[in-house]
Amino acid sequence: MSINGWLQISLYFLVILAVTKPLGIYMFRVFEGEPQPLPRFFGPIDRGLYRLCGVNPREQQTWTEYTLALLLFSAVTLLVTYAIERLQHTLPLNP
Repeated sequence: MSINGWLQISLYFLVILAVTKPLGIYMFRVFEGEPQPLPRFFGPIDRGLYRLCGVNPREQQTWTEYTLALLLFSAVTLLVTYAIERLQHTLPLNP
């Protein structure tokens, strides 16, 4: 492996190491329901997505709702992936 390859791998691990603690603290605050540090930026985006999807952020999902959502998401993802694979020859930027 070349020096450039080793430098890229080293840089990748350094970036992961550098963001681990801040992201861990942020995720802890989010999961504990504490105030988030960037509500002015992410708040309107979150509220818009909730409104678009018809989700009440204060309401918990039951296990049946969660299972149905997971199965529906998996089915849609499977169909989209299949369509991409079948139509790959017509898609732009195909090598």
